[in-house]
Amino acid sequence: MTIGILDGQTIQALIFAKQLKGAGHKVLLFCSEKLSYGYMTRYVSKKIICPSSKKNTNTYHNFILDYLKDNVIDVLIPMNDDSAKYLSSNKTVLLKHANFSIPDLDVFMKGYDKNQLMQVCNKNNFPHPKTIDLEKNITLTNNSNFKFPALIKPNEASGARGFTMVNNLEEVQKVYPSLKKKYGKCHLQQFIPSGGRQFKVQILINNQELLSSTVIEKKRFYPIKGGSSCFNKTIENDSLVNLCFNVLNTIQWEGFADFDLIEDPRDGNILIMEINPRVPACIKASIVSVQAFPTAII
Repeated sequence: MTIGILDGQTIQALIFAKQLKGAGHKVLLFCSEKLSYGYMTRYVSKKIICPSSKKNTNTYHNFILDYLKDNVIDVLIPMNDDSAKYLSSNKTVLLKHANFSIPDLDVFMKGYDKNQLMQVCNKNNFPHPKTIDLEKNITLTNNSNFKFPALIKPNEASGARGFTMVNNLEEVQKVYPSLKKKYGKCHLQQFIPSGGRQFKVQILINNQELLSSTVIEKKRFYPIKGGSSCFNKTIENDSLVNLCFNVLNTIQWEGFADFDLIEDPRDGNILIMEINPRVPACIKASIVSVQAFPTAII
């Protein structure tokens, strides 16, 4: 089949292109820039420079739609949050031209929006850090037991962008307006101190059936005190897979999802932090551990 990789400039596009070509598929790479990881791959049939899915959303939509009308693409796979949200937002129109597995937008946002996800976890007793919606309660009324330090986190962000530590209510009220202006709506979350293990769980789900899964333990990350992983190993942990699978079934998710979880060193509890609605940059660790996510998605 002919596969279109959206936001192919990312590093995760490299292993996906290699695996899909090896499986006999024709791979097209849609990139917003030439100077990037993905654009340098030799495993694609064609590289297409297109507008940014994040910076020029309307132009991007028109470009992709025009391309799909004039060219045959069997399956689309997004490589970052922006193209995943794009597919979900325009699902009805785009499914007329190509196949992809993405939940409807209301379900998508229950996973992607960190604040909504924490509300789901709270309602269903899934382990998570105590979280407050700053749009509804910036004065922390009825939350006198909330403990600082804490992090202000944008509801929609990746790579820890916009995360800001605060030590009291006064700091929250001082910095939140500028953070909201730059990153959009945010929530306040109790800070989990360093020292615990960090995990990622990848799951592919269809009709509430678990198709594939892997668990990755982060061994090193950058920044050193906590950030994106730069050295990982895959492990077996059925309890984490079952936890994340139950979360996805609760919100009726469809397709691929990547969870971030952190162990609280104070009590050993492993907490759900966020869902990435697409394959992560570290997906190569899962694929070389014989979980063929690219072909499973196809």
